[in-house]
Order: sequence, then C-alpha cells, then structure tokens
Amino acid sequence: MERCHGLFDEQLPDVHPDGHTWTELKRGIPEGMRVWGKLVEGTDVFSFRVAGQLRGVSVEGLIKTMEPSDYAERHEWDPTCLRLDKIASQGDNDIFVWLVDFPWPLFDREYVMRRRLDRHPHGGATSISRIVANSTGVLGHDANYVRISDFVQLATARPMDDGNGSAFHLFYRNDLNAPMPLWLVKWFSQTA
Repeated sequence: MERCHGLFDEQLPDVHPDGHTWTELKRGIPEGMRVWGKLVEGTDVFSFRVAGQLRGVSVEGLIKTMEPSDYAERHEWDPTCLRLDKIASQGDNDIFVWLVDFPWPLFDREYVMRRRLDRHPHGGATSISRIVANSTGVLGHDANYVRISDFVQLATARPMDDGNGSAFHLFYRNDLNAPMPLWLVKWFSQTA
C-alpha cells in the first residue's frame, strides 16, 4: 500500500497566511513543508495550515494518509486509533466514528464526523472532514469517552506538474476538550 512517508521536496506552493495572526512554526517541521499555527481568539484551541510537496507520492496515497477510512490500515501507523468505522452515508458524505486513545489521566476521545471526498478532473482531490453537529442523533454517547465537538480538516492535493508527486494544502483545527494551561497547549502545538 502506498503512503506519504517519502522525502519532501524543497519547493513549496506559494501560500502566505496573514503574518499578523498566523505564526510559522520552525521547530520539528520536515524539510519541504511549511506549517503555520494560530490560537483561536478567546480559546485554548490552535488551528494549523500546512503546505508542501511530496515527491513520489500520488494524490491517492496522500488522501489515504490524511483521510483514512480503514481501521486496520490506520492502526498500522497510528497506535492511538482504537476504532475507525463508517457508520452511515448521507448523500455525498460518509459518517465515521473515530476513537482515539489518550494518555492517562485523560479520557479517550470520540469523533463523530462527516467526511466528503471530491475528485478533480485533472487528478487532484479535496477532502473535508467536520464534526457532525448533532452527533447524539447519529450515535449514542458513551460516557467512557469525551465526545469532540469542534474538529475541522480541509485538505486539497494535486499532482505536481512534473508528475513525480503531489502538492498539498491542509487546514486543521481540533478542540481536544481538555482544559490545559496555555503554555502546555503551545508546547503540544509546537512539538506535535
């Protein structure tokens, strides 16, 4: 199975988030990628934007990694994945439940999300994952898990012009519903 664990190309798409609110993260970022972070005003939630190019990785391989839908495949590279199942379809959207193992003393997290994948005519793709607003209407809540209420991942990928990889952009926001001191949230955001 193809995955995007290849080397990163040094050339980047031309993406420049507003320098006044977005901070480019420098520490721990793989070569060939750029990552910006921003604290959502009035919260302890960070949003991230990522841009880069992956040599030798197809759009399909990139989408399978960013938007996996198979538990066994995801669990191979993400041991925190306790469950990942499609539980319904609504038009062009699939509804998934995803359980994530959190370290003690935190409760594990449960995501009930709507996901859509749109294919572009020239080989690219856009994927959108968002929390289902009224998730208890879709899946009963288990008190052993913290149900996440704010998660968004928007990703777009296209084949590189030379045909040897994919260029991508990603927006990601995840409120882990875990009240933590701001210094700890910043530490996680810079080391994750």
